[in-house]
Amino acid sequence: MSVIVPDQDARTRCVTDFSTNLVVEAAAGTGKTTLMSCRVAMLLAGGHHPGTIAAISFTEASASELGKRIHSVVEELLSGKVPLELKAALPNGLSGEQETALEAAVDHLDELTVTTIHSFCQQIIVDNSVEAKLDPGIKVADEMAADAMFDQAFSDWFTHALSSGNTLNRAVVVLTEDDPLEVERELRDLAKIRRQHRRAQPPRPDFSARPDIELVEAIDAYARWVADHPFDKKTNDYVVGFDQLRSHFDGAFAGEVDFDTLWRLSRPPRIGAMKWKSFEFEAFQRLGPFKKARGEEEGVRLHGEVLTLYGAVGEKLLALLAHTGSRMIWQLSGSMQAALDAYDEMKRRAAVMDFDDLLEHARDLVIGNMQVRDNVATRFPIVLVDECQDSDILQIEILFAIAADGPVSNWRQARLRPGALFFVGDPKQSIYRFRNADIAAYRAARDLIIGQPNGALVAITANFRSRSSIIDFVNLNFAEVFDGGSQPAYVALHPTIKHQPAVMPHVVRLSIGTEDEGPGEVRRLEAHAVGEICDQLIGRLPVRQKDGSQRPARAGDIALMAASHTELWLYEQELERRRIPVASQAGKALMRRPETLDMLTLLRALSDATDKLAFGALLRGPIIGLSDAELLDIVNELGEWKDGRPPDLSLLTDVSGLSNDYAKSAIESLQQLRGRSFAVPPAQLLSEAIEALLIRPILAARHVSRNARAIINLDALVEMARRYSVFGLSSLVEELHQQWERGATVQEGRSDSVEEAVQIVTMHNSKGLEWPIVIPIGTATNFRPPSQFVHQPGDNTLHWVVGGVAPASLDAARKEEARQQALERQRMWYVVCTRARDLLVVPNLPTSRAASWYRAVRLDKLELPEVNLDLLPDAVVEDRPAEANLQTAEKFAEEAAIVAASAPVLRWRQPSLHDADRTPAVIDLPPSSELTDPAPPPIGAGPLRGTLLHKLAEEVITDELTVTLEALTVRAGELLTQLHSQLLGQEIEFPDPAQAAALIRDTLAIEDVATLLPFLEAEVPVWNADGAILLAGRVDALIVREGRVLGVLDWKSDVNPSPKVKSDYVAQLDEYVSATGAIAGALVFMTGGELIWIGDREGLLAQLTAAPPAI
Repeated sequence: MSVIVPDQDARTRCVTDFSTNLVVEAAAGTGKTTLMSCRVAMLLAGGHHPGTIAAISFTEASASELGKRIHSVVEELLSGKVPLELKAALPNGLSGEQETALEAAVDHLDELTVTTIHSFCQQIIVDNSVEAKLDPGIKVADEMAADAMFDQAFSDWFTHALSSGNTLNRAVVVLTEDDPLEVERELRDLAKIRRQHRRAQPPRPDFSARPDIELVEAIDAYARWVADHPFDKKTNDYVVGFDQLRSHFDGAFAGEVDFDTLWRLSRPPRIGAMKWKSFEFEAFQRLGPFKKARGEEEGVRLHGEVLTLYGAVGEKLLALLAHTGSRMIWQLSGSMQAALDAYDEMKRRAAVMDFDDLLEHARDLVIGNMQVRDNVATRFPIVLVDECQDSDILQIEILFAIAADGPVSNWRQARLRPGALFFVGDPKQSIYRFRNADIAAYRAARDLIIGQPNGALVAITANFRSRSSIIDFVNLNFAEVFDGGSQPAYVALHPTIKHQPAVMPHVVRLSIGTEDEGPGEVRRLEAHAVGEICDQLIGRLPVRQKDGSQRPARAGDIALMAASHTELWLYEQELERRRIPVASQAGKALMRRPETLDMLTLLRALSDATDKLAFGALLRGPIIGLSDAELLDIVNELGEWKDGRPPDLSLLTDVSGLSNDYAKSAIESLQQLRGRSFAVPPAQLLSEAIEALLIRPILAARHVSRNARAIINLDALVEMARRYSVFGLSSLVEELHQQWERGATVQEGRSDSVEEAVQIVTMHNSKGLEWPIVIPIGTATNFRPPSQFVHQPGDNTLHWVVGGVAPASLDAARKEEARQQALERQRMWYVVCTRARDLLVVPNLPTSRAASWYRAVRLDKLELPEVNLDLLPDAVVEDRPAEANLQTAEKFAEEAAIVAASAPVLRWRQPSLHDADRTPAVIDLPPSSELTDPAPPPIGAGPLRGTLLHKLAEEVITDELTVTLEALTVRAGELLTQLHSQLLGQEIEFPDPAQAAALIRDTLAIEDVATLLPFLEAEVPVWNADGAILLAGRVDALIVREGRVLGVLDWKSDVNPSPKVKSDYVAQLDEYVSATGAIAGALVFMTGGELIWIGDREGLLAQLTAAPPAI
């Protein structure tokens, strides 16, 4: 890179002007990350403490890269070198003062905040959880957990809405009666949109409007005209239909209108004036009869009069229906709010947030709490933001509130502190509307910054990525697209790479299709051509490396950029057929992959031991790999055939006598896994099966060129299984089976090992990346049909249709959404074309449809040569020296010892679980009051009774419950009712509440227990570490006085426990006494009224009964 570039002054200002709030519009390939890292380094050299700077990037990967760059620049400066990017700003290197400041900053560099906006917001929330009224230990739930919680909240709301009888929920009931098969799916989709846009609402209807009166008046006006001019029969006949409309709508909005009435109003009678399957009116075409009846001039005049009146009736009808639709949507939205509130409450109780909550809560804190805003602004007086064109309105509100010179309620009125914001981005690359990115919000933020007395706009245009011919192509084709009106204004890129002779042009055309092929056929032809191009480019096309040298192209130098996910398997198949490794970052065909079918077969067999079809397919499939002959031999060894039927072979069959050792071992492994399915969740079961059956090496050998992808797909399937708990295996199998049957689009696993593979990425995912060779694919694909739900970020409103009746705002919202999508597709093409370093292959698809990605932007401003692979030199076998293996057995053993010493094996002890790896000492028990003749077991003896007794004791200790037989009996009944609702369908004998209440009363009356009761703290978690042994558990109660733990109490509900059981309990109690440093512990066997003490009982009781020390 040359030191002096066309935008050098602008670059220098970015790294030296710290008193101005700068908006830096840095075009593609101009080195935004380097610019930000250099600015941070210069801020540190200027004396700013690292802890006062927040550098915010769009993704975790880009934040990590930015952090590395900052460290690299700082290290280089302190070594006495000046990075090339800073030579203009530091022509003589660092001054003594700057060097001293930078050296001081190095010791605190870990205090520098380099993160994503969501992580930044999370830190604000955690630091101010009390002010946010959140649990101080609140965590961010992973996506699947949050989705599961939301699904539960929606299902509970939907069920309640159908059965509650509440007027507010009539919308759900009426819609379900109208379309019982589809309504839940449609409402769930609506709920997801509401969840994504938390604060969005449908436009509020004008409840004072009376479109019914306006319609009736229009009908009356038409009727009066007809009464005065009754000469045309068809004109007269319309009055009958209009009278039907009058009867249907007259007085409709005179008072409160419930959903049932709105639904009835949305279904007006069909009349002769209406079009087929529409409420719009047919054109009024009676001019000929009018002229015939009244003459030329009079006929035209009268026809014009009645046409206006007829049209008014039609317009007022549609307006009334639109108003009806708006009010139905408003009522449905009000009902659905309960589902969103329930979801928020579930998260609150679980002390978790979902991803979107991070922005919502942080925004509320910095806008609504002056102290929090001041604290954050004081801590971070300097904020740098990368990729700010992809910010949404919430992010901008947060950033401007922090950068303002005081509290703000409206970010658009903020006055920014000097040098508080460094806003870097490129509006031409704003392509994340589906993530709520709002280019209008970016433009408003940019204008607000540069409109401040201390604000300015800086343009960075020198491109260090692409060849000059690629830059020329981009400038020529996109200058008119980015016109400064609907799109951002275009600033031409300036190439910095010297032109060098090339074996083929850097921008070429790939023409596909000569006749009227459809999109599917074009994709098939394109996939074949692209596969051939990749095959020929690898090893033949010289590509430029970052140090300026050249080498033959490798598979990893090629990116296929997909416009959509449609039929990407065609391109993958072509590459695999040529044995070219491929890594797809765009694939959503997990449910078409053979490894998915293998895992589905495995899980089906494990979930149902009687499913012989799945078990047979598993044995014959690639995972086990038994031949038909081997299976037949196995069956014959199991016994004789009876009535032409072979002996049973299933996961329940005893195979210990099989002579085929491999088959016996495999089936026994499956049987062991089947047994595990009742004890572990499906994700763990699948992970164990993958290891036990050596599935990863099997897939690696089977798939060769795509083995990494097949293996990573296993991880994706394991991740899918995480949402299911123990006993959820059948549900997981059912979900996978349904998705496989319908070929659902599910994201495949993403591998980081892509350096040696052709990469397939979506246009969206390509931003911020670059490749020597870029080939757009799949651009013959038509745009997706518009969603039934439309979000308008400008006013944060949602628009949709209920019951087939569109609200008045929907048409305008859809048109605006279509316009914004079209503009974003143009920007996506700009992103694609600026990813290429050495070769850009531009598609030419003359037969593509008008609504295809290819037609989204015109790229024909320059006549391009057709791709000509004959120009390539002969393939070169790249001489890539192998790295010497310096590992020896001795060195390996030495390193293994170091690793073992630095990572001791930790053992968890959980005494309450009676760990199998612990042999408790048998302790001599003191005399007890155990009955010689055991009493008959109480009603409902067992774990359920124990849970009830423990809960009653806990509520007494926490003063939630008084120790009276009546109160205890009532509460026991309430608890049993709750437990019964959770155990429906299970045959369980429930305890008697009166009996449980009496037992608790009598237990608490025992002399020692009564003495301890005022000092008990219930249900306390306990942990302790003794070297490599960690102990964790929860004690029923601690005995505490004046903040000091004196003892441990453990309730036991066992009926007639044996001496061995008592011994185990005593050993468990002893561990808790040791862990807490207590002086004694007591086991209270509630059923028998027996106490067993360990430690110094008398000393403990003496301390409890002693008078408190004088203050």
